[in-house]
Amino acid sequence: MSSDSPHKNQNCFHTEVRDMSITHANFIRSMKPLKKYYDYIIDEKNMRIIINDESRQVQLNLGPEKKRHLGSFWLPKVDVEFVFSNYNKSELEIFWQRFELSFRRGGG
Repeated sequence: MSSDSPHKNQNCFHTEVRDMSITHANFIRSMKPLKKYYDYIIDEKNMRIIINDESRQVQLNLGPEKKRHLGSFWLPKVDVEFVFSNYNKSELEIFWQRFELSFRRGGG
């Protein structure tokens, strides 16, 4: 691979954790629109999703379902760890744009 390649360090990892107001079932259902961009495997037993993106990979680790209390009201809460392998900055931005569009919820 040439030295000007965006992946000159093939062992680069980036990790982020997002606090999401969603259940495991709704998270998995919300993944469907990403199928047009990525191949992925869902491991429901371990609550893990592996996304394959050419020479890159993202592993999503879903934490346990919890409740976020707002007075007498509550919302589901799941911490999701994203572990990126071999993504450069622009590729991360593209991934997040696609992910956020898949998980966007309309109100009203």
